[in-house]
Amino acid sequence: MDFQHYPWEYPPEGFITIDRNNAAALAPGLGEYLLEQISFTGNYSGWIRWAGIFSSAYALSFFTIKQGNQPMRDYTRIGAPLGQADSLDPLYIRIRPNEPVGLYITRTAAGVVGYRYRLLGWYYPVQPGELS
Repeated sequence: MDFQHYPWEYPPEGFITIDRNNAAALAPGLGEYLLEQISFTGNYSGWIRWAGIFSSAYALSFFTIKQGNQPMRDYTRIGAPLGQADSLDPLYIRIRPNEPVGLYITRTAAGVVGYRYRLLGWYYPVQPGELS
């Protein structure tokens, strides 16, 4: 099997790990807040393969994953845990050159909201013949 043709499953030669991990509490105020953004310029591509996303108050907030500043289908209004920071769920989010992927949290009501997330994957130089 030629693993270089499956970069979403097997990191290609020369890959670099993505491991974004953070926890904090949101300041008071309603609205959308960018928690993390991953972007590559030039000739790099990548994948987020596992995620752990958790809020202390889903009644007061929800998460969104955006690609190229547009909400991704199936990740528009995440209102329940998606894995945990210590027990990640598998997913496949492609990160294309010059098209950032961002994790946002939206506050919908007043109150303290703590959150924790971890995004894990890899990026690499675009491979010859890679799907765009």
